[in-house]
Amino acid sequence: MTAFNEGNRNRGLALLNDIMTICPERYLEMAEEARKEQEKNNEFV
Repeated sequence: MTAFNEGNRNRGLALLNDIMTICPERYLEMAEEARKEQEKNNEFV
């Protein structure tokens, strides 16, 4: 199971690297949108 999880982690890091290389400003935009969405969802908890 550990090897499977590390494989998933490795793929995620590769995707993040691609995003940060190609369009880092879009990553920041996505992170801000995710934060706002999480705050909105937490209002109902």
